[in-house]
This record gives sequence, structure tokens and C-alpha cells, in this order.
Amino acid sequence: TGIARIAAGGGHSLALKLDGSLLAWGYNTYGQIGDGTRTNRLSPVQVLSNVITMAGGEGHTLATQTDGTDDRTLAWGWNLDGQLGDGTTTDRLSPVPVTPGGSQLFNSHFVAGGGHHSLAIEEGGHSRLWAWGNNLEGQLGDDTTERRLNPVLVRISDTVAATAGGRYQSLALLTDGTLWAWGSNWAGQLGDGTTTQRRIPVQVRQSQYQFFTEVMAVASGDHHSLAIKTDGSLWAWGSNSDGQLGDGTFLNRAYPVQVLSGVVAVAAGKWGTLALKTDGTLWAWGENLHGEVGNGGGPDVSTPVMIMDGVTSIAGGGWHSLALKTNGTLWAWGWNPWGQLGDGTTISRSRPVQVPGFGGSDFVVTNLVLTPSAPFANGTFGVAVTVKNQGTVAGTPGMLQVWANQAAGQNCGAVGDKFTTLTSSLAAGATQTVTLSGLPAGVAGAKTLRAFVDSECLTAEANEANNQATKPYTVLPPAPDFVVTGLVLTPSAPIANGTFSVAVTVKNQGTVAGTPRTLQLWANQAAVRNCGAIGNQAKILTSSLAAGASQTVTLSGLPAGVAGAKTL
Repeated sequence: TGIARIAAGGGHSLALKLDGSLLAWGYNTYGQIGDGTRTNRLSPVQVLSNVITMAGGEGHTLATQTDGTDDRTLAWGWNLDGQLGDGTTTDRLSPVPVTPGGSQLFNSHFVAGGGHHSLAIEEGGHSRLWAWGNNLEGQLGDDTTERRLNPVLVRISDTVAATAGGRYQSLALLTDGTLWAWGSNWAGQLGDGTTTQRRIPVQVRQSQYQFFTEVMAVASGDHHSLAIKTDGSLWAWGSNSDGQLGDGTFLNRAYPVQVLSGVVAVAAGKWGTLALKTDGTLWAWGENLHGEVGNGGGPDVSTPVMIMDGVTSIAGGGWHSLALKTNGTLWAWGWNPWGQLGDGTTISRSRPVQVPGFGGSDFVVTNLVLTPSAPFANGTFGVAVTVKNQGTVAGTPGMLQVWANQAAGQNCGAVGDKFTTLTSSLAAGATQTVTLSGLPAGVAGAKTLRAFVDSECLTAEANEANNQATKPYTVLPPAPDFVVTGLVLTPSAPIANGTFSVAVTVKNQGTVAGTPRTLQLWANQAAVRNCGAIGNQAKILTSSLAAGASQTVTLSGLPAGVAGAKTL
């Protein structure tokens, strides 16, 4: 079955399938994968069933599992500060119940993992927020700095709609759209205009004189915070050492600053940010040390850059990122020393790669045929593009892009020449051929034609090269190019052993003027004749013919020969 949710921890990744099974992979030194071992997993392994939600912390994992009546909270992995909430500081290699104390089980419908602490919204008549684990900076919100081995109530309204945990800070979104924060505040990550640590929740402000309201979603990185307003605007504040706020600077912000509009989901890594827009495009920025931005690597990025389209869900890990596409495929990129990208390797990736094992439609360009195969400079040509669905279910290919008029070693960032949307559903394993015409040949020289579908140009997928096909071709220098476009016989059906005439139309389909030179006509031949037959008439055309122009010449006295079918 397909994927319902994705999440990530410091060095591990999580996927919740539609059938309620939870899969995990990556770093497992503390047992955060939950498979009963400390062995890193380079590919997804199933951990639980009947799961309704999950979250990753720095080195631990949280999940809510249902039995049809109650939704109990489970935790496993690193437990140095009691972040598993089981009353101990013992690492757990398999899921254990979170307990408020004694043997009572803790039920929740929303969980969030911080650096070394955990958060959960209680299930039942009240949406109370609970926290446990490390409390060095007051991130549990109970007005102390004492670590808690079992859940304690956060001192906030019992109308909590969502929560998020950073390394040493926490956020809570209330049902009235207000946002509250507490814990570490050295970089202004609480958004209250100060850098003062808070042991109980304080309301986030938009400015000194205005509260930050109308919030619908929240996320938190190590030391920065993010929120989406109901109008789709994305705001960020806190540490900006790596450009993670996305405002074009590297300055910390103690109040929220607007970054993007049209946003429906946001996720944070340690020092990076991901945003999903209403059009399905994924944008990223921040630290890029391990390629976690997904733009091919390079320096840290302080303004949002588009990474891929067709996305429905996103998740940020420590130094890696995840994205779920509309076709059901899962993608990952960034640091990969423990296999957290799930592609079966420990090779870090600076662009998205597909995580094998998750179904969906998956389109690739398999063939390109140019007409003519060697176009003339400054002219045009056509191309037949074959697209294949190499996925496991039917789907619609979406955008097909064809790039021409490029040098042989051209970069994929060039401007596209032709775009078309393929709207017909393509069955698994089926192919479709589409012809595009009018592509510009450009100047003479060696070129490369690129066609790609269902991804960004440099998005690499398992078992394919960037979801695209390339074809080298040569553009010939400007030249006249003559072709016979019409033949009119008089009479149209000559009498045997007589003669006839023919009006021949010649066109210059080249790119410059030229002289057609010798025109030859062969008559008195069988329907299937050999081109080596003796010519019956020849004429030298000496007048120059402009590019695109035509000329009609009449030749008479051609021999009809014996009765029967002939070819002129």
C-alpha cells in the first residue's frame, strides 16, 4: 500500500503506510529504528502495525498505536534524559509504552520529538499538552528545569491543536490560531522579541505591539521556528546562522519575518527548512553542508530555491530531507552515513533520489527520434518522444519538457524550448509516443536534445538516469535545401507510345537562398523502378531561389512508353 505520512529524526527516517504499518531506516545506535537491534538500516524495515501517527527526535522515535478503542503512545531509542517517558533512562531497542506514572498508559493523537525531549497532545475530552525528557532550558513548560522521566502537563490552555519541538525549545498552536513558545531563546527562537529563556509558554508576537495570530501549522529546527498563517504566508524566526530563516540574510530574528506565500506545509531540519506550496512545488533553504537543500550542493542558501514539483508531503531530519510525491514515490537527499536516505547505500546525495520499495507510477523518457536527424542552422525540427511508466500502478505523466538548441555539454538549467502536459493515464509498463514540432535548431554545431518527464531535470531516480533521455545531434551550417513539392501531368493519363508534359514545383526549404541546379525527370518506368534508370529529361535551373520560395518549371515531350502503371 501507499504512504500516508513521513517523518525524520536526527539520523533516521520514518514512513507510515496507509495500512497502518510503520517503517524505519537509518541510524540505529540507540535503537531508534525499533527493530530490536542497534544495527543501522540502509533500507526500510517494518517496526509496528496499527499506527496512526509518528515523529522522530534527535535519537528517539514516538508513535501512537491504536487498538480500535484507545490510541496509546509508544517510544523507543535514546533515553539519556528520559525522553521515552517510561520512567527510566534506559535505551529501548523496541517500542515501549509512555506512562504518566505507575502502570497507567498514556493516550495521545499527536506526538512531536525534540532534541532530547518529547511532546504529545492528550486524546480525550481535552487537548492537553504533555512533555517529558530533558528540561535544561525549560522546554517542558512546567516552570522548572528538572528533567522528567514521565509526562508532565505543560502550563498552557487545554485547547492545543499542534505542537513542535526544537533542540531546547517547544511550540504549541492553539485552536484559536495563537502560537505559544517556551524553552531556550538565545537566538530569539521563541519569537517574543527577546532572547530570554522561558520556563512557561509565552505568546509569540509579530511585533512589539502585536501578537502573532491566525496560525495553522508550526515546525521547529534546532534553534529556529516556523509557522504558516491561514492566508498561506510562511514566517520564520530565531537562529539564522546558515540562512535557515530564508529572508536573504544570516541575521537572527526575535520576531517572525515573512519568507514565502502560498505555502501549505513546512518542515525543518537542524539548520535548514523545507516548504511545500499550493502548486505542489517543494522549496528549500538553509545549511547545505551535506546537500540537504537538494539543489546539487554548494554553499548555504539564504533564500528559498525550488527543488522539485508534484510533492504532497515533506519531512526534515538532522541533515537530510524527505519528500512524498503525488504518484506515491518517496524521495530523499542529504547526508547518508547511516543509510537514512533508504536507497541501500551510505552515499550522501545533493539531489533527491528515489527510495526503492514504495509503489506508484514512475515515468521516464525512453527514446527520442529527430526529424530531420540533422537539421539546418536557424531552422526547425520535430522530435518523437517515447514515455514509459516503469512504476507499479497507472498514472498521468504530467509535464513533458524538451530542450533543444543547446551545446553538447549544456547544463540542465538552460531555458526549455518546448513544454507539453500529458494528461492521458498510462498503465504500469505501458508507453506513449508524443511528437513535438517547431523546435529551434539554432546555430550550427554539436547539440544535445534533452527530454524529461515527471521530475526536475537533475532529480535522480532509482534505476534511471535523471528521469530523462538525451540524444546528441548535429546542426548543419546554413544552406539552401531543394525539394520537389508538386508534379502535374498533362494529360494526366497519357496514351501509349505518345508523349506528355509535366509541371514540376521546386521549393527551397533551406535557410538561405540558392540555385537549384539540375532537375531530372524519369518517366516510362514500372511502378517499382530502380533509381538507376536512365533519365528521360533534365533541365538546369539557374535562377536563385530565396529561402522558403518555390518555382514551377514545365518539361514537355516525355515518353509515355507502353500501356500500364508507371511512376514519374
